[in-house]
Amino acid sequence: MVKEHTLKTQVVFGGKTNIIMCLAHCKGKTHDFNLFKNSDVKFHKLLQVIADKGYQGIAKLHNLSQTPIKKPRGGKLTKSQKKYNRELNRLRITVEHVNRRLKNF
Repeated sequence: MVKEHTLKTQVVFGGKTNIIMCLAHCKGKTHDFNLFKNSDVKFHKLLQVIADKGYQGIAKLHNLSQTPIKKPRGGKLTKSQKKYNRELNRLRITVEHVNRRLKNF
């Protein structure tokens, strides 16, 4: 019987160039934000960071970071919050394309 190991990877890349700038990884199941906090990945203070919902709280560590707004428990997002999330996701789609290419590689 072969035991399968999971590998969690974090990718940092330039949005305009699509060049991978940094990789962080660990074995096993680890939350995305914990992997980020435990890695030595540091962003320049003027760099804009766009992350997914798994990185809620990154704004406390980096001022120019943006994450989608989570729906409150038992509530709904306003139209302006939904519009913000759509615009942010349009920027983030390139991240998902890079993740797909790395997984296929």
